[in-house]
Amino acid sequence: MMNRRMLMILMAIAMSLLLLTLMGCGTPATPEQPEEPAAPTEAEEEEEEETEEEEAPGSLVIALGREFTILDPHKSSSAGDISGLFAIFDRLVSVDGNGELAPLLATEWSVSADGLVTTFQLRDDVVFHDGTPFDAEAVKFNFDRIMDPETESQAARFNMGPYVETRVVDDYTVEVVHETPYGPFLRQLPHYGMGMVSPTAVEELGFDIGQKPVGTGPYKFEEWVGGSHVDLSKNEDYAWGPDFLQPQGYYDEIRFRFIEENSTRAAALERNEVDVAAGLAANDWIRLRDSGNFDVHVFNRIGMPPPGLFINVAREPTDDVRVRRALIHGVDSQIVRDVVYEGVPVPSGGVLSSHAWAYNPEAGEMYDYDPAKAAELLEEAGWKMATDFRAKDDVPLKINYLTLPGARPVAEVIEPMLRDLGFAEVEIWALDNPMQQNTAQEGEHNLVWTQWGGTDPSALIGRYGSENIGTGWNFCHYSNPEVDELFLRGESETDLAEREAIYKEIQWILMEDATILPLNQFTLLWAFRPGIKGLEPHEPTGFMGYVANLHE
Repeated sequence: MMNRRMLMILMAIAMSLLLLTLMGCGTPATPEQPEEPAAPTEAEEEEEEETEEEEAPGSLVIALGREFTILDPHKSSSAGDISGLFAIFDRLVSVDGNGELAPLLATEWSVSADGLVTTFQLRDDVVFHDGTPFDAEAVKFNFDRIMDPETESQAARFNMGPYVETRVVDDYTVEVVHETPYGPFLRQLPHYGMGMVSPTAVEELGFDIGQKPVGTGPYKFEEWVGGSHVDLSKNEDYAWGPDFLQPQGYYDEIRFRFIEENSTRAAALERNEVDVAAGLAANDWIRLRDSGNFDVHVFNRIGMPPPGLFINVAREPTDDVRVRRALIHGVDSQIVRDVVYEGVPVPSGGVLSSHAWAYNPEAGEMYDYDPAKAAELLEEAGWKMATDFRAKDDVPLKINYLTLPGARPVAEVIEPMLRDLGFAEVEIWALDNPMQQNTAQEGEHNLVWTQWGGTDPSALIGRYGSENIGTGWNFCHYSNPEVDELFLRGESETDLAEREAIYKEIQWILMEDATILPLNQFTLLWAFRPGIKGLEPHEPTGFMGYVANLHE
């Protein structure tokens, strides 16, 4: 049960959030009522019907919370670029609504018995936006470019694994060769970084291809006005989209407007300045939902792991697994979701989201909120209550909590819970990147807020593999030879059932070792004017709907 001090703090935070909500809620202006028009003549009615039949769908305006960083799939490392990249570029393989692999630019594929060669049969009717034919040579060009150090690929190269080469068998057949078997390869091909770029455009534009992208997708790039918008136009030649994503390229134009402020983005939708508002704050999304004037959508991103707190296993006092388990049992994630996120996100319990492939429910349900159990574990670890806080050998129980400024409200809700467990001090460090990343790599923290996305659980090696301590993203500073060996087996195994069993075992070990304090599934909130259809999360990380499939 929460004490009086904690209730007062939570009430103060809730009131602050309420005030921010009220400040951001503007009343949309009421348009003047036009004069009643004269009734149309019969001839005018016939002309209007003909015009409506010929009228194109027009344009769609989507408001995003941040500007694209670069529209080069091989260079991008920002999930914020996904909507533009998926509209402009196709990949060899896609995923359907059930998360299963589906053909796109490749019609079929097979893996050799030794797991070293993946053969793709390609479509023979595809052209890039600049007229360059899509063929086996184009695939070789793209994969070689991803792996070229001069490309400085930030995300795509990690999808390629131990890549050796791409061999052109004939015009529409390629073989991708790996040095050792690489099981995740096929499931990582739908990733936004694996888009096929026109070789001709790359040779002509060089680095500028990221500002003037050329792909094979349902929409063509037209204009990028920095700080304002990106315009795309319908690819009239597009005829190769998978059946489950039809209709493709419905609108003549799509404009992505960049509106950073959450309340301003919501207000733009209320004023009919945009058709879709993406990535809304929970309070704005709830207001739009409750008004009844807009359709709303929730995306639960696959996330590996979902939003939560990595626990540093190498720094006192969290080097003791009993303390780490006490932290997980002692934090009520429902209060975090209610106070910070208006109760919208669903709970999370493990290192993978519950809707991710290979999720282990037994690992994800290992811990529940149990402050009595948390106190018992701290007692066992030698942290005894001394007046109003715990201590061991006259040393007070303290913890360093590292976060990003945008996630500070989460820390401010959790801090009084840890005080109630007997922590004498919870020092909150809210640092921007790269300072947050550098501090986490140095290991000065006990807790660090994080969220990640990925198309395959092999991405967890970046967060828990021993080789990523200090210079990578292993902010837990976790080193376990058994888990390292399982990661290697998971990457080299090509049998899907075997891979699933391996990653379920990894999840169990990571939760047994209490390496993360899970909070919630990563939820993205969208709102759009009524009548727009097709916003389904076919994108492989579940990050957002496939906007190229929007229609009315």
